[in-house]
This record gives sequence, C-alpha cells and structure tokens, in this order.
Amino acid sequence: MNCKEWFHEGCLGEPVELDEEPHHNPNPSINKLLNAVPICRGSGGVENRLADWHVVGSGRRLKKVEQWVTDGTLPDDWKTHLGLDFVKDMLDTEWAFYQCPSCELII
Repeated sequence: MNCKEWFHEGCLGEPVELDEEPHHNPNPSINKLLNAVPICRGSGGVENRLADWHVVGSGRRLKKVEQWVTDGTLPDDWKTHLGLDFVKDMLDTEWAFYQCPSCELII
C-alpha cells in the first residue's frame, strides 16, 4: 500500500539506490519500464517538453505495461502503443528514486 503524500523532488533529500526488482521480464526495456522508471507527474525532468505525455505524466502508460505483463498480453508493437517518443524518453533517462518521508517506501 502506498501513502497519498506528494512531495516536491527538491524536498526529498538525496536519492537512494533501488535494492530489488519486483518484476522480472526477459525484455530489458520492459524490465526497465517496470522497475527503474518512476511515475512522473508532468515532465519529470525530461528535456522534450513538447511530448504529449508531459501533460498527464507517465502513470497510465507505465501501468499499461504492468497490466500487459501481468496478463501475458504484451503486444509485439508495444512501443507504438505507448508512443515511440515516450519509450525513448523513459529508457534514455537515468531516474532518481527517493525514500518517502511519511511511509518510507521508495518513490
């Protein structure tokens, strides 16, 4: 269960290392999307500010990947479904993770 607190990234302190990968997928790109990309509200620091996903964030698309993997229905053209620019932005960015000051989960 996750808490419902929101924090500005600058208020979270220093980034922490990810210890575990709860989802294991043979496709390294899918594995990174499932384990090493946080849900971002807005741009999340990605430079391409014109991308359509920057308006609503990455959550719906990342949850779609998780659902495909859980259901065993990952389409062959999954990158097209998510948007090629979105996939490139997510995979090319080195994301930082933080420990939530309220619940201590990694966010």
